[in-house]
Amino acid sequence: MTAEIHFRVRYAETDRMGVTHHAVYPIWFEMLRTELCREIGLPYAEVEAAGVMSPLVGLQCRYRGTTTYDDPIVVRGWIAAYKGARMTVRYEVYVEGDETPRCTGESEHAWVDANTFAPFSLRRRFPQWHEALSRAVEDGDR
Repeated sequence: MTAEIHFRVRYAETDRMGVTHHAVYPIWFEMLRTELCREIGLPYAEVEAAGVMSPLVGLQCRYRGTTTYDDPIVVRGWIAAYKGARMTVRYEVYVEGDETPRCTGESEHAWVDANTFAPFSLRRRFPQWHEALSRAVEDGDR
């Protein structure tokens, strides 16, 4: 399953040259990941309320072009891997109407107990979430 979000580059997200600052792309990745989790049935507010967190354990960004103030942006993403205790999400950032990605990346996340930060497998503790994530990977477009 691929999720997609649309928005425009805000002035505060650009540098003095009018180009989107490199530190903004991971924020856009997080926006997409939040929507993706919601779409597959794991709204992050519900996950946290259940005493679970999903900290970032790895992040990669590949800058392939620029975006600038007021560009209409499309961020696409999907769960590329899920192994019970970890998941990897991949991202692509486009200017709407141009199918050349301006940035690609991926993030890796662990599933941990919110009180102890001990990692655990969703398969045992939250089988319905495990199933939703497994289906999302199997139904992936890529």
